Order: sequence, then C-alpha cells, then structure tokens
Amino acid sequence: MRTRLRPAAWSLGLGLALSSIGSADETMQLQFRLGLWQLTVHPQLSGAAAITSDQLQSLPPDQRARAQALVQSAIAQATKPRVFKECMNDEKRNRAFKSVQPSANNGCQSAIVTNTAHDFEMRQQCPATRVTTTVHFQATSPEHITGTVVGTTPGASGAAVNINATIDGQWLGAQCGAVKDVQPVP
Repeated sequence: MRTRLRPAAWSLGLGLALSSIGSADETMQLQFRLGLWQLTVHPQLSGAAAITSDQLQSLPPDQRARAQALVQSAIAQATKPRVFKECMNDEKRNRAFKSVQPSANNGCQSAIVTNTAHDFEMRQQCPATRVTTTVHFQATSPEHITGTVVGTTPGASGAAVNINATIDGQWLGAQCGAVKDVQPVP
C-alpha cells in the first residue's frame, strides 16, 4: 500500500504532473511567468482498500489490527498536503508533453482537451497499467495557477483507487536560485 500511494501523492506537482503525463504534439499555451514557483498539492484518496475485508477476516486479530493500522498510516501519509518549489523555464514548459516517448510510456494515449492561454486540460489512459489521469490547470493570472489532477489506479486488492488533488501555484520570482528542477519543501 505504502509503495503505491506515496509515489502517486508525491508526483502531483505542476511540473511533475505535466512532464509525466505523456507525449503530445502540441506546445502548452498556458501563460504564466517563468522562474521560481511554489506549489501546494492537496491529495485525496478514495476507493478500494489495500486489503479486502475477506482478507482481513482471515487474519488473526493481532495481524488484522497491524494491517489496518498500516493501511491507515499509509493513507494519512499519502494525503498530507505537499509543498514544492519548482523552477519553470521556457524549455521545460515547451517539452512538458514531449518528455516521455511512446515506447517508454507503456502505450499510454494522451489527448489535449483544452489548450489556451488561461486554461489547459489533458487526459491520459494507460491500458497496460490501467491508470487514467485528467490534468486541468487554470492561469488565474501570470503569477497564480490553480489545478486539479484526477486519476484512478488499481489498488493492491485489484479494485480502483481514486486520486484527486488540488494544486495551488504561486510565482515567487524570476530567479530560481539553488532550485534547478523540483524540490520538496520540508
């Protein structure tokens, strides 16, 4: 459970979401200032548990309690808000959809739904991994971006886990300083 939830929750930053979404033929039109950004991601998980109730019932009481505590701990950790600093430059914005080649993305199919100066939406389906993702960003101003990432992925029990995250991005300045790419803020 922990290995499935933590990468999903951590990878929901603006640049990470955009650069991992797959390849597309268009350059992003979303207009925002380049430089250092602070992104706050609020992930939420719902859907299937990591272990089914039948599996839990088959465990002795002490193991059942440990398994339930482990699942609850993993969910609590995965749904904590995350703050990142990210250096966005023109090259990064322009390659956002070209960074993953079709051979490396498990046959994922991406479709840009909206691509304007103030609104961007992209959907991706990955049949091999059964993961679907929709990314939507709005540039409310050149210094402020909001967004959502909605996805489903198979849980350990085989049933779907739903990942919903909101993202709030604030431009900090034109210079990135020591931040070269994406850096979690402790």
